[in-house]
Amino acid sequence: MNLFREEFEVFKKFTYLNWASIGDPPTRSIEEVNNYLENLKINPDEFSSSIFSDGVLNSVKENLSKIILCDRNNVTILGTSTTPGLQTAVESLDLKKSDEVIVFDLDFPTVYAEALKLKESGVVVKTVKNKKGDYDYDDIISNISKKTRAILVSSVMWINGLRLDIKELSKIIHENEGYLIADAIQHIGSLDFDSYGLGIDFAAFGTQKWLLSPYSLGILYISNRVMESLKPPHYGYLNLDVKMSWDEFWESYEKSPEMNFDYKKGIADSFNFGGFIPVPSLIGLNESLKLINYLGIEKIREHILNLRKILIEELNELNAEILSPLDKGKESGIITFKVYSKIKNNYEIVNKLRKFSVKVSARGAAGIGGIRVSVHFPNEEEDIKKLIYSIKDLKG
Repeated sequence: MNLFREEFEVFKKFTYLNWASIGDPPTRSIEEVNNYLENLKINPDEFSSSIFSDGVLNSVKENLSKIILCDRNNVTILGTSTTPGLQTAVESLDLKKSDEVIVFDLDFPTVYAEALKLKESGVVVKTVKNKKGDYDYDDIISNISKKTRAILVSSVMWINGLRLDIKELSKIIHENEGYLIADAIQHIGSLDFDSYGLGIDFAAFGTQKWLLSPYSLGILYISNRVMESLKPPHYGYLNLDVKMSWDEFWESYEKSPEMNFDYKKGIADSFNFGGFIPVPSLIGLNESLKLINYLGIEKIREHILNLRKILIEELNELNAEILSPLDKGKESGIITFKVYSKIKNNYEIVNKLRKFSVKVSARGAAGIGGIRVSVHFPNEEEDIKKLIYSIKDLKG
């Protein structure tokens, strides 16, 4: 199955199996960005105006809402990565001393930083520990008390691709009147993500991996429940309710700090305090989203999981130790494994594979580590074969 592989120029030089690190943007996205920059040189004020940028932004939100199954008003853009969204979500809870938050030991280092900040303010951070790369939900439940305000977790773990049951976690924390905050960067764009159906409160994700954006943007999904119960932690001019268009606002000579402004309510943009959003980033992302929507997430997921199955079969023949959960419902486009018992030797394989023009990653945390492979819709079976052949050659 050839899913627009010719649009991904990385394959001209490499066998690319590293989408969980960084995605290769399709040619159409690069071309649209270049076209925009050419127009910007000729007519800068028009192509950086709020009318133009708002049009692109609205299109991005429409295309994103189709991928994560929500209304466009549940989506806002914060910064250039996952981090600002996670920070905004945590800070909106207005946690107090002795409140509790649950985190997971396989999670990305952004969680380490949030945990440090919370601990310094007296919040109790409880870490759920993995068991051979997976989690026992009884362990999660046992960590919840009347003081637990939130679960902070990746929907797909970056280390081994474990896909958690976010719907069940949402149910658990909602029964405690708490909130579910998800880092979804390793999920969205490769697997189905039903924002409403999952019952998720916040989902933060960057666009530079599975969403194939030439430049990254930070996206934050915010549930209706959150918008009804929580206030934005930061105010900026973008979440002011100025009750007119920005062009009208700029021209108004009556505006002043003395006016009784309020912040926007009932939309995710009420949490967007930031400044100017880079238009090239919006344009590049929008073209990539159009391609993903054209193919459809179901078709993309089916292709990814089929390649995953082929890889697992090859790894079993290689007698590799697979560190990613194999249970149905826990799979993703990330597969982590070892071909040597010593972790150092596996990391050396990752570096040596580059001599074969094969790109994968070395990743580890909380006792789990090895060779991380990530497959996306432009990949084909031949990429898996090249990887396995190269590893066999290196092992001798």
